[in-house]
Amino acid sequence: MIANMNLRFENLAEWGKLHRKIKNQRHQWFWTKPSKDEVESWQLQMFTVDKKAQEESEQNLGKILDAASQAEAPYVVLKPDMLQFVGTENSLAHTVLASEEWMDQYREFCEKNSHFYFSKPFWTHAESDQGLHTFTLYAYGLDALFARSPQTGFYDTKAGKKITDRKQQIQTLWDLGWAARRGRPVSVGIERHSGSPSEIQLITKLASDMWHRRGQSDVADRIISTYTSTNRYYAWPGSW
Repeated sequence: MIANMNLRFENLAEWGKLHRKIKNQRHQWFWTKPSKDEVESWQLQMFTVDKKAQEESEQNLGKILDAASQAEAPYVVLKPDMLQFVGTENSLAHTVLASEEWMDQYREFCEKNSHFYFSKPFWTHAESDQGLHTFTLYAYGLDALFARSPQTGFYDTKAGKKITDRKQQIQTLWDLGWAARRGRPVSVGIERHSGSPSEIQLITKLASDMWHRRGQSDVADRIISTYTSTNRYYAWPGSW
Protein backbone atom coordinates (compact mmCIF):
# COMPACT_ATOMS: atom_id res chain seq x y z
CA MET A 1 0.00 0.00 0.00
CA ILE A 2 1.41 3.38 -1.04
CA ALA A 3 1.37 6.07 1.60
CA ASN A 4 -0.62 9.13 0.53
CA MET A 5 1.64 12.12 -0.02
CA ASN A 6 -0.38 14.65 2.00
CA LEU A 7 1.59 17.53 0.52
CA ARG A 8 1.76 20.89 2.31
CA PHE A 9 0.78 23.95 0.32
CA GLU A 10 -0.39 26.85 2.49
CA ASN A 11 2.88 28.79 2.65
CA LEU A 12 3.93 27.75 -0.85
CA ALA A 13 0.67 29.08 -2.27
CA GLU A 14 1.04 32.37 -0.43
CA TRP A 15 4.67 32.71 -1.54
CA GLY A 16 3.64 31.92 -5.12
CA LYS A 17 0.88 34.54 -5.09
CA LEU A 18 3.26 37.23 -3.87
CA HIS A 19 6.02 36.14 -6.25
CA ARG A 20 3.69 36.56 -9.21
CA LYS A 21 2.46 39.98 -8.09
CA ILE A 22 6.02 41.26 -7.60
CA LYS A 23 7.22 39.73 -10.87
CA ASN A 24 4.33 41.16 -12.91
CA GLN A 25 4.20 44.44 -10.97
CA ARG A 26 0.43 44.36 -10.83
CA HIS A 27 -2.39 43.29 -8.56
CA GLN A 28 -3.63 39.71 -8.68
CA TRP A 29 -6.47 40.17 -11.17
CA PHE A 30 -6.13 43.81 -12.28
CA TRP A 31 -3.78 45.53 -14.69
CA THR A 32 -3.43 48.60 -12.47
CA LYS A 33 0.16 49.32 -11.55
CA PRO A 34 0.85 49.03 -7.80
CA SER A 35 2.34 51.84 -5.80
CA LYS A 36 5.86 51.69 -4.42
CA ASP A 37 4.45 51.14 -0.91
CA GLU A 38 2.36 48.22 -2.13
CA VAL A 39 5.35 46.54 -3.78
CA GLU A 40 7.42 47.00 -0.65
CA SER A 41 4.59 45.49 1.40
CA TRP A 42 4.46 42.46 -0.91
CA GLN A 43 8.22 42.05 -0.64
CA LEU A 44 8.00 42.09 3.15
CA GLN A 45 5.18 39.54 3.15
CA MET A 46 7.13 37.33 0.73
CA PHE A 47 10.23 37.54 2.93
CA THR A 48 8.13 36.60 5.98
CA VAL A 49 6.68 33.47 4.37
CA ASP A 50 9.82 32.51 2.44
CA LYS A 51 11.41 30.17 5.01
CA LYS A 52 8.25 28.19 5.70
CA ALA A 53 7.50 27.93 1.98
CA GLN A 54 10.98 26.56 1.33
CA GLU A 55 10.54 24.02 4.12
CA GLU A 56 7.25 22.87 2.58
CA SER A 57 8.95 22.54 -0.81
CA GLU A 58 11.73 20.37 0.63
CA GLN A 59 9.30 18.20 2.61
CA ASN A 60 7.03 17.77 -0.42
CA LEU A 61 9.92 16.62 -2.60
CA GLY A 62 10.78 13.89 -0.11
CA LYS A 63 7.16 12.72 0.03
CA ILE A 64 6.81 12.77 -3.76
CA LEU A 65 9.98 10.75 -4.36
CA ASP A 66 8.95 8.28 -1.68
CA ALA A 67 5.51 7.83 -3.27
CA ALA A 68 7.11 7.41 -6.70
CA SER A 69 9.45 4.75 -5.37
CA GLN A 70 6.56 2.83 -3.80
CA ALA A 71 4.55 3.15 -7.02
CA GLU A 72 7.61 1.86 -8.93
CA ALA A 73 7.64 4.97 -11.11
CA PRO A 74 11.24 5.34 -12.30
CA TYR A 75 10.95 9.07 -12.98
CA VAL A 76 9.27 12.12 -11.50
CA VAL A 77 8.71 15.47 -13.19
CA LEU A 78 8.11 18.17 -10.61
CA LYS A 79 7.04 21.72 -11.45
CA PRO A 80 5.56 24.40 -9.19
CA ASP A 81 2.01 23.62 -10.34
CA MET A 82 2.36 20.10 -11.79
CA LEU A 83 3.84 16.75 -10.83
CA GLN A 84 4.14 13.54 -12.84
CA PHE A 85 4.83 9.95 -11.84
CA VAL A 86 6.37 8.60 -15.02
CA GLY A 87 6.88 5.11 -16.41
CA THR A 88 5.31 2.80 -13.84
CA GLU A 89 4.00 -0.57 -14.98
CA ASN A 90 1.29 -0.30 -12.32
CA SER A 91 -2.18 1.05 -13.06
CA LEU A 92 -3.09 2.91 -9.89
CA ALA A 93 -6.11 4.72 -8.53
CA HIS A 94 -5.43 8.41 -8.00
CA THR A 95 -6.47 8.09 -4.37
CA VAL A 96 -3.52 5.77 -3.79
CA LEU A 97 -1.15 8.64 -4.57
CA ALA A 98 -3.06 11.54 -3.02
CA SER A 99 -6.07 10.97 -0.81
CA GLU A 100 -9.47 12.48 -1.40
CA GLU A 101 -9.08 14.05 2.03
CA TRP A 102 -6.04 15.98 0.81
CA MET A 103 -7.79 16.98 -2.41
CA ASP A 104 -10.77 18.20 -0.37
CA GLN A 105 -8.48 20.20 1.90
CA TYR A 106 -7.00 21.97 -1.08
CA ARG A 107 -10.40 22.60 -2.69
CA GLU A 108 -11.57 24.10 0.60
CA PHE A 109 -8.45 26.27 0.67
CA CYS A 110 -9.28 27.49 -2.84
CA GLU A 111 -12.84 28.36 -1.88
CA LYS A 112 -11.67 30.39 1.12
CA ASN A 113 -9.09 32.19 -1.00
CA SER A 114 -11.01 33.19 -4.13
CA HIS A 115 -7.87 34.29 -6.01
CA PHE A 116 -6.80 30.61 -6.02
CA TYR A 117 -10.08 29.44 -7.55
CA PHE A 118 -8.71 28.40 -10.92
CA SER A 119 -5.91 26.29 -9.47
CA LYS A 120 -8.01 23.45 -8.05
CA PRO A 121 -6.04 20.24 -8.57
CA PHE A 122 -7.03 17.50 -10.99
CA TRP A 123 -5.51 14.22 -12.22
CA THR A 124 -4.86 12.87 -15.71
CA HIS A 125 -3.56 9.48 -16.80
CA ALA A 126 -1.61 8.45 -19.90
CA GLU A 127 -0.55 4.99 -21.09
CA SER A 128 2.20 4.52 -23.66
CA ASP A 129 2.26 1.88 -26.39
CA GLN A 130 4.70 0.01 -24.14
CA GLY A 131 2.05 -0.41 -21.46
CA LEU A 132 3.67 2.11 -19.13
CA HIS A 133 1.71 4.68 -17.16
CA THR A 134 2.10 8.33 -16.25
CA PHE A 135 -0.08 9.96 -13.61
CA THR A 136 -0.18 13.76 -13.63
CA LEU A 137 -1.50 16.09 -10.94
CA TYR A 138 -2.17 19.63 -12.19
CA ALA A 139 -2.88 22.78 -10.19
CA TYR A 140 -2.78 25.64 -12.66
CA GLY A 141 -2.83 29.22 -11.51
CA LEU A 142 -0.06 29.53 -8.95
CA ASP A 143 3.66 30.26 -9.09
CA ALA A 144 4.19 27.60 -6.42
CA LEU A 145 2.05 24.85 -4.96
CA PHE A 146 3.83 21.48 -4.97
CA ALA A 147 7.38 22.84 -4.87
CA ARG A 148 9.64 25.72 -5.85
CA SER A 149 13.24 25.99 -7.00
CA PRO A 150 15.59 24.30 -6.32
CA GLN A 151 13.34 21.31 -5.63
CA THR A 152 11.61 21.42 -9.03
CA GLY A 153 13.10 19.29 -11.80
CA PHE A 154 13.25 15.96 -13.63
CA TYR A 155 14.17 13.19 -11.18
CA ASP A 156 15.56 9.69 -11.48
CA THR A 157 13.62 8.07 -8.64
CA LYS A 158 16.06 5.24 -7.92
CA ALA A 159 19.06 7.54 -7.84
CA GLY A 160 17.09 10.23 -6.01
CA LYS A 161 18.70 12.96 -8.10
CA LYS A 162 17.89 15.27 -10.96
CA ILE A 163 18.51 14.63 -14.62
CA THR A 164 19.53 18.10 -15.74
CA ASP A 165 20.56 17.38 -19.33
CA ARG A 166 17.60 18.35 -21.52
CA LYS A 167 18.38 15.89 -24.32
CA GLN A 168 18.63 13.09 -21.78
CA GLN A 169 15.21 14.04 -20.41
CA ILE A 170 13.69 13.95 -23.91
CA GLN A 171 15.40 10.66 -24.80
CA THR A 172 14.25 9.11 -21.51
CA LEU A 173 10.60 9.93 -22.18
CA TRP A 174 10.87 8.79 -25.80
CA ASP A 175 12.31 5.43 -24.71
CA LEU A 176 9.28 5.02 -22.43
CA GLY A 177 6.89 5.77 -25.28
CA TRP A 178 6.12 9.49 -25.07
CA ALA A 179 6.99 12.73 -26.81
CA ALA A 180 8.22 15.43 -24.45
CA ARG A 181 6.23 18.56 -23.80
CA ARG A 182 8.65 21.47 -24.07
CA GLY A 183 9.44 23.40 -20.91
CA ARG A 184 11.89 23.43 -18.02
CA PRO A 185 11.97 20.60 -17.27
CA VAL A 186 10.28 18.78 -20.14
CA SER A 187 7.31 16.62 -19.22
CA VAL A 188 5.26 13.77 -20.68
CA GLY A 189 3.25 15.12 -23.60
CA ILE A 190 -0.47 14.66 -24.11
CA GLU A 191 -0.79 12.16 -26.95
CA ARG A 192 -4.04 13.75 -28.11
CA HIS A 193 -1.95 16.80 -29.10
CA SER A 194 1.51 15.37 -29.76
CA GLY A 195 0.55 12.14 -31.49
CA SER A 196 2.04 8.74 -30.70
CA PRO A 197 5.74 8.01 -31.30
CA SER A 198 4.91 6.05 -34.44
CA GLU A 199 2.78 8.93 -35.75
CA ILE A 200 5.56 11.41 -34.96
CA GLN A 201 8.06 9.27 -36.86
CA LEU A 202 5.66 9.12 -39.81
CA ILE A 203 4.96 12.86 -39.96
CA THR A 204 8.69 13.61 -39.55
CA LYS A 205 9.52 11.44 -42.56
CA LEU A 206 6.67 12.87 -44.63
CA ALA A 207 7.70 16.44 -43.80
CA SER A 208 11.29 15.67 -44.77
CA ASP A 209 10.17 14.14 -48.07
CA MET A 210 7.83 17.03 -48.83
CA TRP A 211 10.03 19.93 -47.73
CA HIS A 212 11.11 20.76 -51.28
CA ARG A 213 7.43 21.02 -52.29
CA ARG A 214 6.62 23.90 -49.94
CA GLY A 215 4.47 26.50 -51.70
CA GLN A 216 3.91 24.18 -54.66
CA SER A 217 1.50 21.70 -53.12
CA ASP A 218 -1.30 22.19 -50.62
CA VAL A 219 -0.78 18.62 -49.43
CA ALA A 220 2.92 19.29 -48.79
CA ASP A 221 2.11 22.54 -47.00
CA ARG A 222 -0.40 20.80 -44.73
CA ILE A 223 2.04 18.02 -43.87
CA ILE A 224 4.83 20.48 -43.10
CA SER A 225 2.45 22.66 -41.09
CA THR A 226 1.40 19.67 -38.98
CA TYR A 227 5.04 18.77 -38.34
CA THR A 228 6.14 22.30 -37.42
CA SER A 229 3.12 22.99 -35.18
CA THR A 230 3.70 19.72 -33.32
CA ASN A 231 7.42 20.36 -32.95
CA ARG A 232 6.74 23.86 -31.66
CA TYR A 233 5.32 22.40 -28.45
CA TYR A 234 6.76 18.88 -28.35
CA ALA A 235 10.25 17.45 -28.69
CA TRP A 236 11.72 14.05 -29.54
CA PRO A 237 15.13 12.67 -30.49
CA GLY A 238 16.36 14.46 -33.60
CA SER A 239 13.91 17.33 -33.05
CA TRP A 240 15.17 18.59 -29.75
